[in-house]
Amino acid sequence: MLESNQEYKLRLKTLGEIGKFTRGNGIAKSDLKLNGKPVIHYGQIHTTYNIRTDKTFSFVDDQIYSKLRKANFNDLLIVTASENQSDLGKSIVWTGKNEIGISDYVYAYKTKENSKYIQYWTQTNYFKEQKNKNMRGSSIYYLLQENMEKFKILIPPLELQNKIVAILDKFQDAIEHSKGLLPQEIELRKAQYEYYRDKLLSFDIDVTPERERESKIQ
Repeated sequence: MLESNQEYKLRLKTLGEIGKFTRGNGIAKSDLKLNGKPVIHYGQIHTTYNIRTDKTFSFVDDQIYSKLRKANFNDLLIVTASENQSDLGKSIVWTGKNEIGISDYVYAYKTKENSKYIQYWTQTNYFKEQKNKNMRGSSIYYLLQENMEKFKILIPPLELQNKIVAILDKFQDAIEHSKGLLPQEIELRKAQYEYYRDKLLSFDIDVTPERERESKIQ
């Protein structure tokens, strides 16, 4: 699936080293409208969006929008509050050309790396293990920026990130276009996607999270 004769360097970095978090602010559900300035409310990332979007389903008036923090093209939008642990940390990539407003409990994560690569990484057990160690709360669970900035991630060169994203996009498309298939066939597609996602993003390398190092893969 990847060229076996090419050598790449892997970097073990923290999210804080490769990107910047911006926390959203005040959008009440009662502020949401059917037209106006585009916004994404944190609850909608749980219920309305998949892994990326170039349009919003909600809007606010100009006065509210002017006070909001914004997300821009290719920002990763991460939910940092949830009533259940599994939904905490769910993320989408904003692929629209225009800026949008974001609500509280959403972090816009800006990076020069491929944000779609990082979005796929947030689905892996390696991310979930770090999330589970750092979540706070009981009835409602939270992730704090100061903790997320320390999350460790393996970063290959951008060229390889792009290749991995292209492969995983094909698996994701197969799942999204599985309407009419038998339940067993749908589950098989999901299992294949998860298998290759975890293989591609772990590189089958034993890393030491306490320190940064460079590794090579072939």
